[in-house]
Amino acid sequence: MYLKTQVEVKDIKLTDTSEQITDKLSVTFPFGEVFLELFDLENNYSDVTRGSFKLTYITELDVPESVLKLMEAYCDGKKLKPNCKGRAISVEDLSINDGPDYPLSMYPKKLENLLLKETEKASSRLKSFVSTIRWRFNIDTSINPCSLIRSYCSKNKNKNWRGINDSTIQVKYAKDNAVPINHAFSEETLELSLAEDGEPTGHELLREAKEISNVSVRASLIMGIASVEVRLKDLISARSPSTEWLIKSTPSPPIAKIISNYLPELFDEYKDEILAFKKTDHFKLIDKQIENRNSTSHTGAKGPQGLIIYELLDSVEQFLWFCDFISGFEWAREYFDEEVLNCFSS
Repeated sequence: MYLKTQVEVKDIKLTDTSEQITDKLSVTFPFGEVFLELFDLENNYSDVTRGSFKLTYITELDVPESVLKLMEAYCDGKKLKPNCKGRAISVEDLSINDGPDYPLSMYPKKLENLLLKETEKASSRLKSFVSTIRWRFNIDTSINPCSLIRSYCSKNKNKNWRGINDSTIQVKYAKDNAVPINHAFSEETLELSLAEDGEPTGHELLREAKEISNVSVRASLIMGIASVEVRLKDLISARSPSTEWLIKSTPSPPIAKIISNYLPELFDEYKDEILAFKKTDHFKLIDKQIENRNSTSHTGAKGPQGLIIYELLDSVEQFLWFCDFISGFEWAREYFDEEVLNCFSS
């Protein structure tokens, strides 16, 4: 079984030299062979500088016996059977059909875990190389210079590659979340924009944390926890203006203690819901990663491994919506997931 990972880079230009003018090049890395392919972009071309480049890395997978049949079925192009109502459990739930191709989260868990682990490892190697180029040659780029990352798997190293449809990590832009004009310019929205001077700072910090999550897990972790702390400070100072100086002067407020002992008194009408939120998996993850953030900030330790950073950012987002709701923005409830909604069920 083989995995092919491709990374496209549009922010870094490469220059041809007189000794070696080629569109394709094979480079040997410590972890294996990587193919470099140059291609031109009209708006990114000057002198002998080429526009973009693509890195392709193919590696042989060590597939455990327990996952082998599932992996073979996936490489063969088998999808969930049309009558499958939820996540596939075994290879018997898969077949060759014309139905839609579902994300990995709909395939058996052990197959999903294997492919997520391997695709992350392969893409991290390529992203690390791109990051090194940017640093070594002092190149200014966008936060994430990798414009496209794709992974494929196959039973044959040279052909029949199947794209791995992973929707776990998906950055959504305006075209994915279209807002009706009458909603965008409604009286409520206009009043909100004037009264609040835009979205709360905590939400802005979360957006930045998401933006850099594929580039630097450590920076994303630090930014994500900062968004929690800033939103909590704003929540408390808005409710109790006399505490604004004190709470905002505290660099790292004790989040867990504040939510357990202070917030329920400050928001007595939501006392039960606040205590219920503290018991959610969302808050448990945030609380654990606060410790990780402290270690990362002070000792340079690595950030959370695997997909934890994305789970954390999801939990942070739920925390921000929860704070928005108890501060008076009832529409924030629209964005609660099931776990947070359950905090209000009693």
